[in-house]
Amino acid sequence: MESASFADETVVVDNGSQDDTPIIARRMGARVVDGSRLSDFSRLKSLALTRAGGEWVFSLDADERVTPELGEEIVKLLAGKPQHDGYLIPRRNYYFGKFLRFGGHYPDRQLRLMRREKASLDGLPVHESFRVEGSVGRLHSPLLHYTYSTIGEYFRKQSTYIPLMADSMAKRRLGRSLPARLYYLCIKPTVRFLRRYLLKLGFLGGYAGFLAAVLDTAVGISAYAEYLRLTSSDRS
Repeated sequence: MESASFADETVVVDNGSQDDTPIIARRMGARVVDGSRLSDFSRLKSLALTRAGGEWVFSLDADERVTPELGEEIVKLLAGKPQHDGYLIPRRNYYFGKFLRFGGHYPDRQLRLMRREKASLDGLPVHESFRVEGSVGRLHSPLLHYTYSTIGEYFRKQSTYIPLMADSMAKRRLGRSLPARLYYLCIKPTVRFLRRYLLKLGFLGGYAGFLAAVLDTAVGISAYAEYLRLTSSDRS
């Protein structure tokens, strides 16, 4: 919230946190909305959109920070006449002690600044994205994303993400046949790892780049395995 202090209003959607997040947010002038009954991230962000009152909205996750340069660029843009209805912002991702430049982790452009009335979510329960009805431009200053600092933090986050990903797979009714299992458990993860680590030069990130590529691959395998478990119990 401090990094986004340029905003005229701040809406915090709290998903049932067990700490003092709502209290601290209110002290800092935010309007806190209870999102504890919502089951996925698209619904949480859609709720935030409905509670915002300005013409423009800027979406910021709890593990992200606005750089001073980005804040200045946004203020300058909105003080004039924006030519687009939404703006992609480059994001720098922090993995295990360093900001990664390769492996698809930068510029990692995210649609985060948009006209509220033209914005919506894609409906995905996790790794959701915004959409706008209209043209999309680009900003140049980065957003900082403190993804994972430790392996423990990675696994804690994935304990939330993997069930949501598996549920999404179940809704899409992914294949369960032997060829499908070979594809989702072997072929697709191998291609994903080689693409990130070799083709996108993830190896230049050293140990952190290697871990990011491996774990990014592993989460897809884990989600599909969880999907198989869920659908097996449904059939039994």
